Amino acid sequence: MAKWNIEWSDDFLSGDESIDNAHKEIVKISNLLHEKIEHHNEDDEEEMAKIATQLADAVIAHMHLETDLMQKLGLEGWSDHNENHEMYKGHFDLEKKHALSPMMHVLMTSKMIKDYMQNHFTNYDLPDVQKIKAKLAENDQSVL
Repeated sequence: MAKWNIEWSDDFLSGDESIDNAHKEIVKISNLLHEKIEHHNEDDEEEMAKIATQLADAVIAHMHLETDLMQKLGLEGWSDHNENHEMYKGHFDLEKKHALSPMMHVLMTSKMIKDYMQNHFTNYDLPDVQKIKAKLAENDQSVL
């Protein structure tokens, strides 16, 4: 399995505390899961499965924060962003679709978070958090 290489960067900040905290949590839980996988111990499989579930739940839970704020701010692209979220929700909602062993759940979640970070986060979140940041800064300036 390829080594996990996502580290938090302040370049990921949107200026919205809810979104920023959600992204930090996703990176943190992802790093924890991949650390556990790298140092795999059969005794840790149940704990790893719990971490994988926590990660999937965190990914799904954060999705509306971005698109709701983008829509509220009148930013273009929120609908495409939301459509991509919907596709990933189906992928991350493993327990509703499959009866998986704890380790299979861990490995599938690990693979999906890598795909999510490489594709969704790179192509949607990063550009859109910059749009959000700019719009929030613009709104702050207009209040002054």
